[in-house]
Amino acid sequence: MFPLFESVCLLNGEILNSPWHLARFEKSFFSYYGEAPTYSLFQKLSVPKDFQKDMVKVKILYNKQHQEYHLQKYEAQNINTVKLVHTESIDYSLKYSDREKLDKLFALRDGCDDVLIVKNGCITDSSYANIIFFDGSQWSTPKNPLLKGTCRARLLENNDIKEALLHVKDLSRFKGFKLINAMRDFNMDMISIEKITA
Repeated sequence: MFPLFESVCLLNGEILNSPWHLARFEKSFFSYYGEAPTYSLFQKLSVPKDFQKDMVKVKILYNKQHQEYHLQKYEAQNINTVKLVHTESIDYSLKYSDREKLDKLFALRDGCDDVLIVKNGCITDSSYANIIFFDGSQWSTPKNPLLKGTCRARLLENNDIKEALLHVKDLSRFKGFKLINAMRDFNMDMISIEKITA
């Protein structure tokens, strides 16, 4: 059983943004097991020839002693519409392999491409990505996401985005948004804020 995992982007055989993945892996491992890992996240990763070109998603499942790698060619999902869904109980502070609660929220999308999860009145994440909003001059991301993603962490560290406590009523002051994660970086197209439905 592998209770946790990391999703990592390979571009032409090279691991992207590895420092942020390693930092989250070590922090998550310590939080879950109460001790530091005895192995490195990438130590046994070998990339077959078929996966050394273009963009590849690497899912790294891990437990206290072992990790397991799954590679697949990546094609970005086309996100045009997002539906607000509300919850009070979900916890996804670590990248858990068990995504049942997230999947149940995703099932409420009502014909939209994804959901935007509102927890206790605050905007958090989509079902699989962090979100950033643009007001015409500044990019902002929810201060309390469900999961602190690696792309989000890098953009914050580089001062490309800032944290803000955001409620549903705040959405009207933004022009658009992007969904970001290890496979969807800052260069994704912005989506109109009007594509978020209640």
